[in-house]
Amino acid sequence: MQGEITFSMNGSKWEANFFDEEDEEDEATLTHSINMLQLPVSAIYTLNLPELAIKPYLGAGLSASIPVSSGFSVEIGGVEKDFDYNEENFAELSSFVLGYQLNLGMEYERYFCEIRYERSFTPVFDDKDIDDIFYHNLKLLVGFRFDSNF
Repeated sequence: MQGEITFSMNGSKWEANFFDEEDEEDEATLTHSINMLQLPVSAIYTLNLPELAIKPYLGAGLSASIPVSSGFSVEIGGVEKDFDYNEENFAELSSFVLGYQLNLGMEYERYFCEIRYERSFTPVFDDKDIDDIFYHNLKLLVGFRFDSNF
């Protein structure tokens, strides 16, 4: 079992075309960012190959996340528009997001490199009109493990 505490900065970008009041087509780019405090726990299976110093591993687990902050920007026709992002003109973030993760990585002594896919079971926003938006992403982690005697 492997438990972690992480601070994750994530984002998404949408590009769309729409027609304005004069019936002219405009390109729009919408960018949303979300910062989360995450508490993932994974069951890890390490492949011990005696002839290799590098040990590949794979795992799966659950994750509890607390959205800390988020931001939103709009660009229309290459010009960034002023947009006051708050809960009145956009949806309120959920206070708690539950999900799962799949891990694939390798370690050498205390160092590791991992690719992780994450997906939420619960929606990211507390809003009945957009309650089907779920958190999912692919992460690359590179790090150092500390010894623990728990």
